[in-house]
Amino acid sequence: MTINQLPVEHDWELISRTYSAPRRDSSALVGLNLPEDVLQKALTGVTTYLWQCKNTGELRKEELLGNDKDELEELVEKVDRGGMQYIRMNGNVYAIAKWVPPQDGQESRVPLK
Repeated sequence: MTINQLPVEHDWELISRTYSAPRRDSSALVGLNLPEDVLQKALTGVTTYLWQCKNTGELRKEELLGNDKDELEELVEKVDRGGMQYIRMNGNVYAIAKWVPPQDGQESRVPLK
């Protein structure tokens, strides 16, 4: 057995995770004669993982139908990274922010409805 034939032990590291959301208007896909795998991705969304071996530099891509995180978890991560997030829905605007409790001895007034 030569050195090129020795088995390689991979040490995979996740270097990228992306999510492509499903299309909101699925009726636009009707009649396009899309391959079934493309249609599934368009209807459910797809999460793509890119892995790289620390030993060889080899890349590996994996796809998962749908999202591996729930929408609330995604939104909380966006608030942590970028601050307040605004969502428009049905003519309303919602602001999502991180609440920081007051320090000991400080008064807090949070309006409740």
